[in-house]
Amino acid sequence: MEQFFDPAGVVTLPPDHDRPPVSSFLRDTVSMPIPSETAGGLEIYERTGWSAHAAVLAALSVVVHRYTSSPELVIGLAIQDGREERSGLVAIRTQLSPEESSQSFIEHVSRFIEESSANAQGPDPTLHAVGADSGVAPFHIAFRYSEAKARTRASRYSAELARCDLVVRVDDCAGKVVECEYDSELYDADTIERFLRHVVALLAEMIANPSAPVARLTFLAPDEITQQLRDWNDTRVDFATNRLIHELFEAQVERSPTQVALAFERQTLTYAELNARANRIAHRLRALGVGPDVLVGICVERSLEMVVGLLSILKAGGAYVPLDPVYPRERLAFMLRDAGVHVLLTQGGLLQDPPDQDVTILDLNAAEIDLSGESRENLASVGTPDTLAYLIYTSGSSGTPKGVMVSHRNVANFFLGMDRSIGSERGVWLAVTSISFDISVLELFWTLCRGFTVVVFRDDARRDGRAGSSSVKQKRMGFSLLYFSGDEGQDPEQRYRLLLEGAKFADRHGFEAVWTPERHFHAFGGLFPNPSVTSAAVAAVTERVQIRAGSVVLPLQNPI
Repeated sequence: MEQFFDPAGVVTLPPDHDRPPVSSFLRDTVSMPIPSETAGGLEIYERTGWSAHAAVLAALSVVVHRYTSSPELVIGLAIQDGREERSGLVAIRTQLSPEESSQSFIEHVSRFIEESSANAQGPDPTLHAVGADSGVAPFHIAFRYSEAKARTRASRYSAELARCDLVVRVDDCAGKVVECEYDSELYDADTIERFLRHVVALLAEMIANPSAPVARLTFLAPDEITQQLRDWNDTRVDFATNRLIHELFEAQVERSPTQVALAFERQTLTYAELNARANRIAHRLRALGVGPDVLVGICVERSLEMVVGLLSILKAGGAYVPLDPVYPRERLAFMLRDAGVHVLLTQGGLLQDPPDQDVTILDLNAAEIDLSGESRENLASVGTPDTLAYLIYTSGSSGTPKGVMVSHRNVANFFLGMDRSIGSERGVWLAVTSISFDISVLELFWTLCRGFTVVVFRDDARRDGRAGSSSVKQKRMGFSLLYFSGDEGQDPEQRYRLLLEGAKFADRHGFEAVWTPERHFHAFGGLFPNPSVTSAAVAAVTERVQIRAGSVVLPLQNPI
């Protein structure tokens, strides 16, 4: 425990409401009685030299550590004992060791209070100087320690403490009651009541178990433990566990056969047309031996045929393995070998090098001719909800790509989650995600099983980005400088210098744009003020670079 200011430890409780740009200093107070058994324990410890205030401050510190998960924290300490020369306002920083005992921690706090009280001579002027220079408040949480004889001086530091989010106190004259004055623009009363209840509960645990490591003590009531471990984890719901993905789609075909199911550029397919085309390919796949848990590769451009091919694999009983045409040839070859694919749906010219294994290739571009004799009727379903629906490979960023297997039951459960989260009212959905990513299951299958019209985005940028594309070679790569508001970095005090010097560098060295962050990425406004202010500052020191503001998040897909 140390007496100095460090911005890294300035934390507060997670607020219920966003912090306003300018505080209205609206305050409220919540009180919590200390149980008589705990109060009796405090009196016993006081007779042995402990301070009841130190015990409450220690419990407060531990609870804030738990709430914020911060390894260290700064708490303000207002000391008033009735003597002018022994009053002061200081900041203490605590670092809680997981194995430190309750008694040891309380003794450390008690010694610090005694030292601060003996040397206190009014508010520490460095607190406001440092806080003003850094742009960070010296502390957001304070503890007010006052003896009964100091009651008339209760407002000595009211101006300083009014800037705090929370001010906790225990007055001797008020008996064993913990009070918390709080910023009512940030917190609801029930949040503060729960917080004080946890402080009092942990105080009781620390008094009753002085030799126990503080990290092993709990402040949760039995009903809270039940709520967290059982109630919040009881997410079981009833859903159609016996239905497969393509069966859900076929049921939707019965409900809306003439509605447009798919659109791609100027082409459209109704639900009945999409179902019939998928059935014809599915019959051929079934004849090629595709059935439950048989992996079928699909390497196609984004098109109507892509969706037709995916549905046909599921209808045949197999599981699809997406092979994105923009991937390097070596990666595609590895995935084919690793998955043991023996049937592949593709389009002419996409796989220039045929697989070096025994693979039957079905060209979807020629499918209408080759499959003219196949039935348009639904196939008899094979497999169970635990049968594989698809296998998607990871990116391989940490090594060799690994295949992740997903069953029909997993997907049906996901569908239910989407129904509950965003509803299932019909609409038009733009499908932009590669089928090599799980989110495509939402965009293509959940939508088609719920009666949406799905518009397949072509994404020429990704298609032209394949290795060897001449269009890429002719394009000039542009560079932009982006600033992120969520990361304060190693030296937040230099944030404006970083912004302006970086912008000047970008302006001199041919960068296309400087992007400043929008505020919504951080609860308290982030590292920089709003983008109109930062953009004006950048414009004042640059000549040619473009100035933009945005979310500054690199998307998985091409921004439309």
